[in-house]
Amino acid sequence: MRIALITGQYPGAGAAFAGGVATWAARLAGLLHDAGHDIEVFVPSFEPGVREHDGVRVDHVPMDRARLELLCRIGRWRLSSTMQALYGAWVIRAHVLARHAQKPFDLVQATSSSVPGFFLSFTRTLPVCVFCSENLVASARAIDCAKALDYRLNSWLARNVVSRAAGTHAPSAFGAAGYQGPSGAVRVLRPPFVMPDSATFDTGLADRLPFPYLLYFGVFNAIK
Repeated sequence: MRIALITGQYPGAGAAFAGGVATWAARLAGLLHDAGHDIEVFVPSFEPGVREHDGVRVDHVPMDRARLELLCRIGRWRLSSTMQALYGAWVIRAHVLARHAQKPFDLVQATSSSVPGFFLSFTRTLPVCVFCSENLVASARAIDCAKALDYRLNSWLARNVVSRAAGTHAPSAFGAAGYQGPSGAVRVLRPPFVMPDSATFDTGLADRLPFPYLLYFGVFNAIK
């Protein structure tokens, strides 16, 4: 299959941010590439350009700092996270559709975090599947910002993308609990456990862990 992986984070130079979602996206891209799929990654970036990361084509889609700052000023900086997410989703939409016209994709795999698939999900050109990486309710409790406008808007955008997705999945029931897909509950799809220092991975390790065990790919911070 030919797959466009769109994400708000990805490892490497020029990425606006690289956290746990970036680790997940890079591992997924590598595994799909090794399995013989034709995969291309699209990520918003302040250092645009096409680069190769572990054999995968990564398009660092340009974001203009001055334009982003203007958008944030319009929201009086109270909506900076939402503005950056929407701006990133807009530039990604244009680049994915342009690339699709050159060499068509079979589907788009997007992350819910940073909502990179928000504008693409309105098109009928491509099916968009969404990986739900965050329990929105638990996160709101943990950081005590459920009433903050910026966070509420980000959460609404994420749920909106998921509600219109062609397919949805989360790495755990905990992660799926904050979303509702187009056909009901979000499907739980445990990711393969990759050993970074070797070429092997164990697809069943996640299922053998105790139920409360939380799998994460980024820094074990205060929220987690």
